[in-house]
Amino acid sequence: MVLGTLSVEAIYQDRDQFAQLVREVAAPDVGRMGIEILSFTIKDVYDSVEYLESLGRAQTANVKRDADIGVAEANRDAGIRVRQVLITYHFCLYCFCSTIDCQLI
Repeated sequence: MVLGTLSVEAIYQDRDQFAQLVREVAAPDVGRMGIEILSFTIKDVYDSVEYLESLGRAQTANVKRDADIGVAEANRDAGIRVRQVLITYHFCLYCFCSTIDCQLI
């Protein structure tokens, strides 16, 4: 029995592994009937209580959360870099003006 060897999440997330296990289990049985499995496709995996659909929603939420965090961190890092450049600019401007005795308006 294939379903007893994998978790529901594993079947949903790794259909190739599930297909390989189905092939391994089914091939000997159908072989005794003179049938050889050349190929097959798992079209869909579903349930009647929408557990698998909720797994997909959770994964989507996690990906979105990670993307939002990445954007926030990139914005923070860009802001830090802008401030560093402005500090350097003002320091250089101060040094320049103090050496030639200029006045900025």
